[in-house]
Amino acid sequence: KSSSGISIYNYKWSANSKKKSAPYYLETFRPDDEELFNTREIFIDEVDRVLLKIKKHESNFITIEGESGSGKSSLVLAGLVPRLAKESSWKFVYVEFNEDPYQDLAAGLVSIINDIKDPIKTDPDQVNQLSIKIKESKDELKKQLQAIKDKNPGTRILMIADQLDSLYTKCTQEVRTNFLTLLKSSLQKENFDSIVLIATFDSSNFQKDGSDVQDYKNILGEDVEKIPSLTEENLIDLITKPAGKKGIEFESKLPEKIIKDLSNKKHDLMLLGAILVR
Repeated sequence: KSSSGISIYNYKWSANSKKKSAPYYLETFRPDDEELFNTREIFIDEVDRVLLKIKKHESNFITIEGESGSGKSSLVLAGLVPRLAKESSWKFVYVEFNEDPYQDLAAGLVSIINDIKDPIKTDPDQVNQLSIKIKESKDELKKQLQAIKDKNPGTRILMIADQLDSLYTKCTQEVRTNFLTLLKSSLQKENFDSIVLIATFDSSNFQKDGSDVQDYKNILGEDVEKIPSLTEENLIDLITKPAGKKGIEFESKLPEKIIKDLSNKKHDLMLLGAILVR
């Protein structure tokens, strides 16, 4: 549970809180960091648009697309989650995709079904058994989602599918297509209007020949919010405004020199943060 009082199932909270005195950070922003996230004054419009879609029940499968380091996870965790937590009755489930998507998804489902927020306390045998069931039975995922819905009347569920693009680098095409098709079909809005899945996706992980782009568009491309490329003005603000709030001033033209050093990595906020921290 965060210091802001927001709980996220299956999410490992870092023991290292960001120092409020520091102007720059290298880690993903969390719900505790809502104020810090907002001080950067970027992606606020994107948060507003996604929030409106969710509140109006326009979509229950939304993809946040952007390049690595562009701030996708921060947008969801520090931008969207705190706003939803303030406005209505919500529960949040975090799923980070790595090697086995069925196993990763099962871990999130088991945590909320058993009301166990700490992923360390989730029973690995139960997760493994559910993973096999979901993989072998096309109706098992719907059954589990229905159980979550029935157990939480009057509550909406946000499932955060972080790094869903790992399916394009760590899974075969057959596994990826089968899993994503199952996920999308199981979350049909007419069946589970109270459950919303929001996925973060790094499109730079596509194959260079573009062979998997159509697969992505057919399954995930229906409702995509793209992280916009940052302008030079955005980047200068990202460098100078946080520092200015701490009474730090830059030498003339230094922010422009820093941006030039980023070269073709101008979208990478983690890299920018690393340069500024040093």
